[in-house]
Amino acid sequence: MKFINCLAVCTLIFASLSGPAFGEDLLKELDSLMAPGPMEQEQGQRPILDQVFEHLDLALSLTYKGYLDSKPGYDDNEGEAMLKFNTWTGGDSFSFHVDGWAEYGTMDDTWAGVTPVLPDNDRERRFLEISQVYGLLDFDNFGLTLGKKILPENTNAIVPVSQVYHPLDLNDPADYRTLGVWQVTLDKTLGDQTEFRASVFPAFQDPKLPSSTSRWMDNNLDESRWYSEALDVDNLDDVTGFILYYFGDVIENSPFLEDLLTDPAVTVVTENDRPDNQLDEMGYSGLVKSAWGDLDLFSSIYYGPNPYPLVYVEDRGSVVALIKKNPNVARFAGGGTYTWESMEFHGEVLYNLSSDHTDDDYISYVGGVTITDDRSALLLNIDQIHWRLNWAGEIITSHQDAQGYYFSSEVIRPFTGDLLLQLLLQINPDLTLYYHMDLNFDDNAQYHRLGGTLRLAPGLTVDVKTEFFDGDDTSFIGLWRDNDRISCNLTYHF
Repeated sequence: MKFINCLAVCTLIFASLSGPAFGEDLLKELDSLMAPGPMEQEQGQRPILDQVFEHLDLALSLTYKGYLDSKPGYDDNEGEAMLKFNTWTGGDSFSFHVDGWAEYGTMDDTWAGVTPVLPDNDRERRFLEISQVYGLLDFDNFGLTLGKKILPENTNAIVPVSQVYHPLDLNDPADYRTLGVWQVTLDKTLGDQTEFRASVFPAFQDPKLPSSTSRWMDNNLDESRWYSEALDVDNLDDVTGFILYYFGDVIENSPFLEDLLTDPAVTVVTENDRPDNQLDEMGYSGLVKSAWGDLDLFSSIYYGPNPYPLVYVEDRGSVVALIKKNPNVARFAGGGTYTWESMEFHGEVLYNLSSDHTDDDYISYVGGVTITDDRSALLLNIDQIHWRLNWAGEIITSHQDAQGYYFSSEVIRPFTGDLLLQLLLQINPDLTLYYHMDLNFDDNAQYHRLGGTLRLAPGLTVDVKTEFFDGDDTSFIGLWRDNDRISCNLTYHF
């Protein structure tokens, strides 16, 4: 039985939002207008503070979300306000970049504080979030990045299976926030065709998950489940909520854990054994990319904490501990893209090798095509039609076999048998319509997003969309079938 976990769904939504040509969420495409231009365009020796204000880009967004199915105890209407910002300063060989947002909304138990300097280990969203802050040393044939930065994707596949990992803010899994990864990265180029990249990730960060009061969490906190008393779901702490969000259904259906945790002589505790900044718990990666005409290829390797959490059960006699762990894995990936006329073919393959059999060994893959359909656009008298079709799957080569680990990340790994479609219709320069779909055949689950973006005036856009979730109770998408909603976002770029 498999879950599409929050990371999965987020990647799903990410999937339905990502891709440079048309796959990004329309709001993100509009946000790209805010991206800083090439440094070489304006790199005089102006004072640093002058550059900060000169390069500052701002966008103010107001969002309404209305849920179509009323749920007792939950607000069916939500509102949020967000001010995004980015800026940079520097010269020919060094620049400093900052990217983030300030936001607040009506969701209970969701916002608190500001971004800490070190990894953010709290589950709340921040009133002030610094998603990227890094310095870049740029020389003739190499660059050095120091700080917190979002990693680039390797291809235009909807599902970036080769991506190392990103900490995600999943307080609203269908409206996630991507956060940067703390890193030291060296880029080296050979000629115009080949690039090498080596990175160290010194600080691992868990995803931020919904509050126990959230409508995205309530199915795993059902008081009819046997563990509701053993794990005291009425007074849920963040670690227990983290474990139940990912593994609640698996724990519910485990006779062994039911017997163990409901023993009246046993006290149940939960712990988070989060990777720290020791050398053997950091992440390390290497990447090689090369281009030959219309063919682009890459290969990569990663060694470090497993991006998917596991639960280790430790029997201490009168105390049983459920410990969230991210044991190390080695991940080998490769893939590429090939462009032919108006079509781009892309694919990625990843092999995950767990340490000491603490998790499955498996192969994840995705492949598909992106098409710019000018002929149909001409027939329909619209500006452009883009569509992308992908198939993503998984093959397990060796199952988990380690003492104390009773279920693997198989139950939460995404895209084990999914058909994904993205369609974008650019009617004219001011109006764009889009449709995103994910059909998961393993869990009989489906997600649909239908919407459009209209430019009302220079810098002012409105985006309206509907989202539908359906599926069996064995998937998060199925558990969220009461969360169908309509959203309206008004954004002004200063």
